[in-house]
Amino acid sequence: MDWCAIFANQISAGAKGIVFSAAASNDGNTIFGNTFVDIAAGLDISAASGWRGDYVNNFFQNVTAALVGTPTGGRYQTQNGGTITYAGAVQLANAANGVAGTLSGVLWSIVAQNDVVGLAVKASSAHSVALQQWLNNAGTVLAAIGPTGYLEMLEQTDPAAPGANRGRIYIKNNGSGKSQLVVKFASGAIVTIATDP
Repeated sequence: MDWCAIFANQISAGAKGIVFSAAASNDGNTIFGNTFVDIAAGLDISAASGWRGDYVNNFFQNVTAALVGTPTGGRYQTQNGGTITYAGAVQLANAANGVAGTLSGVLWSIVAQNDVVGLAVKASSAHSVALQQWLNNAGTVLAAIGPTGYLEMLEQTDPAAPGANRGRIYIKNNGSGKSQLVVKFASGAIVTIATDP
């Protein structure tokens, strides 16, 4: 069962409170704010082929096991006010000023701490990033930042004008087979910065 929301219930007496079984997909489920009382298991996903979602901020009283089975993705707690565990992801906690230490072999991003918003990508030496790329859904590289900081862009047709007080810098073909670096302003005006000689 996908996209199921179970919240603000009192579930009591019996062997199991909520059970997900071997459905083809159990994604996007949310179970929060419930009270589980006098039961053997709060949530049983042991027979599910996979379970992804949120199982947090529930209250357990006289419950043998808050969770039976392990989620394949999402967040979950196994006791009242307990630590939230993240399944299918690596959480970098306590990052000073939004920058974490080395985590070997893992690519990660960091945003927002101390009013600083940004993105960082880090890899181990075995997984070094020579070129950071932005791709579209078809896998075409639209732009990239090289290891020494240069910016690389793919030629494109003129985009729509940006919003007020903005500009869009891009590479286009000048109609004669030459690449041009241009900027397009909110007015729709395009100014050529440079043309391939």
